[in-house]
Amino acid sequence: MGERLMPIGMKSTSRRDWTEAHRKCEEERVCRVCGAPASDAAHIIPRSLGGGMSAAAVVPLCREDHTAYDDHDLDLLPYLTREEELEAVRVVGISRAYRILGGMAA
Repeated sequence: MGERLMPIGMKSTSRRDWTEAHRKCEEERVCRVCGAPASDAAHIIPRSLGGGMSAAAVVPLCREDHTAYDDHDLDLLPYLTREEELEAVRVVGISRAYRILGGMAA
């Protein structure tokens, strides 16, 4: 079989990265925003913009807050750790990261 190609701008991720991200969300168990049971491992920066699968690249959210974040109706910035903020800045730069995290369109 041929080599699997990644879309332009997307990085290959290891199973270990995703396992660590999944473990992080399982350990936290609650939505970072509202405290409801977390149902999703939400990417801080969308994969389509180069966001990764490491533990610093995802946060646990309930479905309602994940949808609100994806729709740019939720400011996620107050709920992130410093490490998560730095990961977002590393991926897309400071001004774009803060627009995305603050609920504004990229």
